[in-house]
Amino acid sequence: MRSFSIVFLLMLVLPVSAATYPLNPPYRLDHQGQTVYINDTIDISGYGWGTGVAWYGRYGEYNLPQYVRPLTGTKKDVFKFWLDPSIFSGRGGMWYQFYDNTTENHGNLELFYLMEGYRNKSTTYPNGTTNYENLSISNVTVPVKIPDFILSDIHVTDYLLSKNDSLNTKFEKIWLFGRVNGLYNVSGNLSIKQVNLLEPGSYKLTSHKAGKNTIFEVGYDNTTETLTTPWRAIGLVSIAGIQPRLVLPRFESMINKTDDIIYTYDLEVQEPSLTVNRMDEIAVSDYIPIAFGIDTTVLDVRGYTNAKVGTKISAIIDPDKQTVRTINDNTYTTIAEGSDMGGMRYYRVYLPLIKKEMPNGIHTLKVTSTTGGIVYADFPISELPADSYVPNATLKYIGDRNPWIPTPTPITITNVVEKTVVVKETIVVKVNVTPSQESVNAAVSDFWTKIVTEVLIGAGILIVVGYVVSIIYRGRKR
Repeated sequence: MRSFSIVFLLMLVLPVSAATYPLNPPYRLDHQGQTVYINDTIDISGYGWGTGVAWYGRYGEYNLPQYVRPLTGTKKDVFKFWLDPSIFSGRGGMWYQFYDNTTENHGNLELFYLMEGYRNKSTTYPNGTTNYENLSISNVTVPVKIPDFILSDIHVTDYLLSKNDSLNTKFEKIWLFGRVNGLYNVSGNLSIKQVNLLEPGSYKLTSHKAGKNTIFEVGYDNTTETLTTPWRAIGLVSIAGIQPRLVLPRFESMINKTDDIIYTYDLEVQEPSLTVNRMDEIAVSDYIPIAFGIDTTVLDVRGYTNAKVGTKISAIIDPDKQTVRTINDNTYTTIAEGSDMGGMRYYRVYLPLIKKEMPNGIHTLKVTSTTGGIVYADFPISELPADSYVPNATLKYIGDRNPWIPTPTPITITNVVEKTVVVKETIVVKVNVTPSQESVNAAVSDFWTKIVTEVLIGAGILIVVGYVVSIIYRGRKR
């Protein structure tokens, strides 16, 4: 099941003298969470043998029951359980079995899903088909659905005007004084062409009405750029080259000398604008004025525009994925609404959500107005387990829906591992080996060679020493 944000529908409970009461036979609950309707009689014997049936809010958002309808324990109360409008109206959504245990997770105890509305169904008996729609009982208070408020009012100025729009007032003549642009002594209704000549910004709009003499005593000559009057005593006033805002006090000065009547208002000229302020998935019900089937959900889109009341507003989902053949069929329209001439107008449009044809991920909504306003808004489609699935643990999500899991404190674990160590030792073993004859002869030869060499060296040294001594001795004798 894909998840969307959902808006609560405002409901007004009104006392009425009669309410439709179809005397239908019990509808048996074949499975948990089966859809039922207000005023149904249902057989809950397969599931509902608790102490009551509990409601935890329209979307099961509360941990504690917000209402418990006790069960008497009688067969009639479970085999012919009546969804009394005085109890169940205004409490749509999932109802759960209740066993006086407010700490038990109610997600596993689904009983039935209550639709906000009455079942339109006739009943067949042996003597024919009878429709009990028109039977009624008195003294029952039932909810009457009314469309909830769309958006809060945003007042901007006395008159709010968008480019590419016309201005329609109830005044016979008006004067407009701006920073650069001005319109003098013109009709109270401005055409789109006249409006588009005005730069965006603030203006003073002055209504002009003739006095008791029914004569407009101040006018304007566009050729000479002069404020005119039929009275010589007042005289003409040239405004050539004067900024429109500075023309206003001259105009007021002339009016004060006549019995003409003027009122000055603030007017704001803006570029076309649109906003998307809310997008909610809601179930189709009898107050949504579109031909969608039961159990269909729609995207309820609401926003503001500065276009005048009655301007056409169009909306489409994923416009870049549309073709020439599909774009018209998938475009849904509404009009700008409002009653404040100086406030933002609002709009509301419903677009069907065909989830099986919409892949998970980000989808784009495009809203446009005939005046040139355009806005894009993204919304996600994600897939979650079915309502009947309750995991063993829950996770809290942050804005991007990634699960936030606390980092645990590190725990040091020491593992003792036993190992066998093999120590290697080098041992020197002395072994007596009998040398070969060749080795003996070589050793003896080396020995005698060494002896002879040493003897010869010693003899040589003695001869040299004796010779030196004899020389010295003979020298002394002489």
